[in-house]
Order: sequence, then C-alpha cells, then structure tokens
Amino acid sequence: MTPQPQVVMPTGARADLGSLLQVLKTIDGVRALSIVADTGIPVASLGTENMDEGMIAAMTAALLSISGRASQEFNQGNLEMILTKATGGTTLIVDAGPHATMVMLLDETVDLAKLFTRDFAVIDRIRTIIKAIF
Repeated sequence: MTPQPQVVMPTGARADLGSLLQVLKTIDGVRALSIVADTGIPVASLGTENMDEGMIAAMTAALLSISGRASQEFNQGNLEMILTKATGGTTLIVDAGPHATMVMLLDETVDLAKLFTRDFAVIDRIRTIIKAIF
C-alpha cells in the first residue's frame, strides 16, 4: 500500500500537493519529501512517517540560512538549490518560490547524473506549480 502524503493546506490545494508529491516519489532514489513554508513549518510531506518533520524543517532552515549567506558573500546571487551528499544518502533542497522550499531526501543509491539530466525537468515543473500555490 502506498503511503498517503500528510498535507496541511487549504482544502482546494490539498489534493494537488499530494499528487505532486506522489509524482516526485516515483523518481528513483527518493526516500522522503517535504515542502516547507517560509515560516519554517512543514506543509506537505511523503515518506517522513519515521522522521521528525520539525527537525527536517529546522535543518532545512539552517542550511538555507548559511548557504544563502555564502551565496551573497561570494557574489553568486540568490540561492536556488542546496545539495549535500553523505555516505548514507543525499539531501536536495530547492527553492519553490518566495514562500516555500522543497526538500528531497534521497537514498545512497540515487544516480545524481540521472537525477539532474532526466528527472530534474519533473522537479522543476513541480517547483513551478508549488510557486503558484503559495
């Protein structure tokens, strides 16, 4: 049985966000997903049942803060994406508009080349939809 996304959104957007997360979950290597509002509150998630969503949101905020500051200090413009790779997996954090961020927790088997060449078009399309919702 496929886990249903936990979505805390106005009724009209709930099904849309849940469907988007389901599409992203089909990408090879995706373990969990979360959409975090600019207020630091997770508003939608999938695959995070055994994780502390508050911790995901807090760590995302910390990474966004330091990475955003570094981007500005290095004169690289506005932060769009953060990628952290560890022995047990990869975290991809992408901007989803001025009011949301998308966090993807990927397992250690993820093929990053494939993710960026084949799957990023799907991720980017969903980012565009999230921007319209928020």
